[in-house]
Order: sequence, then C-alpha cells, then structure tokens
Amino acid sequence: MKVTLLLYYLLSFFLVYYLERTIHVRPHTKCNWSNWERWPHEAKPFHVALVADPQIVDNGTYSYPRPLLRLVQFIADQFLFRHWRYLHKKLKPDLTIIMGDLMDTGREFNRDEWKQDLERFNRIFDFNAAEHVEVYPGNHDIGFGEKTYYEKIKTFESIYGPTSRSVIAGNHTLALVDGIRLSNTLSPDVYGKPRSYLDFFNKDKESSSPAILFGHVPLYRPDGTSCGKLREQKDTISFGYGYQYQNVLSKELSEKILKDVMPIAAFAGDDHDYCEVVHSYTDDYGSVKEVPEYNVKAFAMTSGIRRPGYQLLSLYYVHEEGKAPSESYQTQLCLLPDQIAIYVFYGLCSLLLFAVVTYHTNKHFQKSGRLLPLYHTQAQNRRANPRYHYKSILHKSFKQFTFLTWPAVLFFLVLNVFSV
Repeated sequence: MKVTLLLYYLLSFFLVYYLERTIHVRPHTKCNWSNWERWPHEAKPFHVALVADPQIVDNGTYSYPRPLLRLVQFIADQFLFRHWRYLHKKLKPDLTIIMGDLMDTGREFNRDEWKQDLERFNRIFDFNAAEHVEVYPGNHDIGFGEKTYYEKIKTFESIYGPTSRSVIAGNHTLALVDGIRLSNTLSPDVYGKPRSYLDFFNKDKESSSPAILFGHVPLYRPDGTSCGKLREQKDTISFGYGYQYQNVLSKELSEKILKDVMPIAAFAGDDHDYCEVVHSYTDDYGSVKEVPEYNVKAFAMTSGIRRPGYQLLSLYYVHEEGKAPSESYQTQLCLLPDQIAIYVFYGLCSLLLFAVVTYHTNKHFQKSGRLLPLYHTQAQNRRANPRYHYKSILHKSFKQFTFLTWPAVLFFLVLNVFSV
C-alpha cells in the first residue's frame, strides 16, 4: 500500500511538472533560431521577436463577479508572465516589438485607471528581461480612426515614443506606421504626425536599407482572400468595422502606405489569428510589386484562439554583397500551449480520481456492513437510511480525495508562484 501511494505521488508530481513547466518551455526551445534559419554559415543575423495583442484582462473585459474576474486575471497574467520570460530566456532576441493592444479596454480608462493597469502590464512584461523593446499602440489602447482619443495618444507617446517611427535593425529599416491614426480624417492632431512620417519616409526611401512594414491593423485585401493553412479559425479576414475597430485598413490607405514605404514584407496584429497573404501595388516607376504580409498570432490565452503564439524574424543583409532585399529576412511562427486544454485535462483527471476513490470507498462500506438487529436504536435507524449511507460515502471519499491531491495542488501553486 505504501509503495502504491508513493508511486501515485511521484506520478502526480511528474504530471504537474510536465503540464506547468515542460509543456510551456518546449515551444520556445522548438523555435530556436538554429532550427529554422537558413543563412550562410558565416552569417550573423539580427533577431527580432514580435509579440501581438497581449490585451491584459482588466475590469472592463468581462462582466464576471469580482472574485471570478480576479481569478481569470491571475491565470491570464501568469500565462503572459511565464511566456514573456521563457521567450527571452530561451531565444534571447536582439529586439522585441509589442504590436499594440497592451490592455483590453485601455482606451476607456481615465488617467488613474490607465496608470494602474500600466503598472500591472509592466510587472507582467518586465522589459529588463529583454535586450531592447519597442512598443506601438493598438485600437484598444487609443481607439480607431475618427474615434481615436488624442489624450490617449499623448499619454502613450510620453511613455513609448512616437506611434509612427523608424527603427534600424540588422541593416533594415523597420517602419512602424500608425494606420489607426492615418485612418482619421477629421483631426490634424491625430493624423498629422503619421502623415508627416510617411511623407518623410517617401522622400528618403531611395537611399534607405530594405524596409519592413509594421502596423497594428492589417492591410486591405479583397473579401475571400485565403490566409493559408496555418490559420486556426475561418480562412479569411473580411472587411468589417464596429465600435472602435476595423478589421483591415481601407484600400486607398493601404496602397498609399505600400507605395510610400515600399517594404519587402509587412507584419500586423489585431486579428489574433495567423494570416499570410501577398499584396500587390504599383511603385513610382509603374512596376508591380508584391509584398507578403504576416498577421502575428495573439500572445494572450484569452484572445479567442486555442493556440496563442508569436512571430520570430531573422534579418541578414550585407550591402556590399549586393544581396537582393527579398532574400534578407526569414520568419517563423511559434505556437504556445493550449492553456484551456491543460485545465480541462486537470479537471478530467480530478473527476476520474474522485470516481475511483468513491468506488473503493463504497466497496469498503459494503464489506464492513453488518446485519441489523431486530430492534433498531435511533442511531442504527439513521445509519440504515440510504441518504445517510450515501452522505457518509461522499464525505469519506472527499477526505480521501483531499489527502491524495493536496501535495500535487501545493506543488502546482509553488510552480505558478515561481513561474520561471
């Protein structure tokens, strides 16, 4: 019996460790740069990690009772916390770009609420764990188009810098273009700086290194355009809009951005799921150019997809070798675990264990039962009642179940408190 119990505890510890450590570390190890990069042997590429739509759960996300909301926040925060650290501990990118939607309802917050959730965001996404981090906003941070909040823009820019800017990385120009503000046509305060940035970039693009476009909202594509086999949900991103959001940028704006930036590739967030399409545009000389765009999966487990993820980007371009810009980048999708499936598995294991314990408890009660005397006392009558019999079995089963599970539960809590 003691040997069986010891084996059970060892198995439960192994299972918890596998589900709380191994299964979370493995995706990052699997995505190691050397596993998918195909550069010349002497190459020293520049490594970029793209993290989209963390969208931390806040007080406006769900209309749950407060205790349940706090539990969901804790679970969702722990998922983001551990994978942000595993990403940087295992892969050590030279640059990490957070591609907007830092909070879920940040655009609705007053300054105090926004500051409070920003502090929480900074605890989850500790920039000290990364080499270099660039951040630009999403529609959940500053609104969209005509409904963009200029006050939110000013607050965001005071912390993270201009929402449209260039970052030089690996002999490439990473063009962070704020399509959200460019979609505004009513307020010069909103659209002015992004338009000036595009005009400046357009004038300087001939002498610049290969450009890669980054934005929060994807570029326009005709309805029915396939996203490819790596997409988890329905196959397309169709044009749609609603309160403070729009699925894709307008056709006119998308063409202008592509023509001004002339990127060799584009990356976007917002949709939460992966999508890979090829856009066409005509440059200043009348030539038709094609640009692949990659929609980065959401990083959060609460984003409506089963497998969150992030994108890796490897850059290698040497001017003197005359390497074609189209060959100067490689990219890889990295999938994170299905956290919901892990919790479902925990639940099924618990139900199975409780059923086994109850079965053996019931057998024990049946074996230890005695013939009742002819004249029953009040206590004997109570014990002979089927309802009392079943309550006793359940009570004893629950005590035995608690005895069997508390070490594993304690181990689970320790692994979650010390997430990395």
